[in-house]
Amino acid sequence: MCVKTERLGLLLIGAGVGLLLSFALCGWFLRVLIAAILIVLGLLLLK
Repeated sequence: MCVKTERLGLLLIGAGVGLLLSFALCGWFLRVLIAAILIVLGLLLLK
C-alpha cells in the first residue's frame, strides 16, 4: 500500500513539473497554480 502511495506521489510530481515546463512561459497563471498544487500534493503523499 505504501508503494502505491509513493508511486502516486511521484506521478503527481511528474505531472506538476510537466505542466510547469509547458505553461510557465505562456502566461497561463491558473495552470501554473494547478501545477504547483499537484507538486505539493505529491510531496505530501511521499512523506
